[in-house]
Amino acid sequence: MAALKTLTRARVNSTTTIAPELLAVILAVGAHTSRGRSDSATNADNVDGSGSAALLISRLTRAVLDLIHRGADEEELTKEIHAWVGARAVDRADKALVGLLEHVGRAASAALLAAVRGELRYRGLRPSVRLGELLLRGYLCLRLRDEYDDVLAELKAQEGSVPSIAALALSRLW
Repeated sequence: MAALKTLTRARVNSTTTIAPELLAVILAVGAHTSRGRSDSATNADNVDGSGSAALLISRLTRAVLDLIHRGADEEELTKEIHAWVGARAVDRADKALVGLLEHVGRAASAALLAAVRGELRYRGLRPSVRLGELLLRGYLCLRLRDEYDDVLAELKAQEGSVPSIAALALSRLW
């Protein structure tokens, strides 16, 4: 948007001219990109699921981190995560949860990990291999052995699925 303002000022202040068609395109793009900048979950992803996964992950992460910084408990985090990913398709929800935990990294709290697992349980799903790895790492860092064992058992119980090498290596660290 700042580049658009600079370009517009340059057009007014300079002796060179910009083709009217180009100026119209620049103004239309600037107006379009500055229009919908609210933080609601519906703006992050269209109802039909055609929105950007990266945008969903970014906004979900920002909302969850804000709650964590305010000292939110597991219930509040679960509600927020469900508000963002609840109506999404399974693969998009998985990508959003993986992106959230990848961004938070080792700073993931027990409440956040439980909220992610709560969303999976609400949907009747088991964690994907990548999401399982991230949950295992989080529980390992927090030294929560019972939760760690539960996730590892869920990963092993999936039909036709073998936990990744990373998940198996993490299980050897106890």
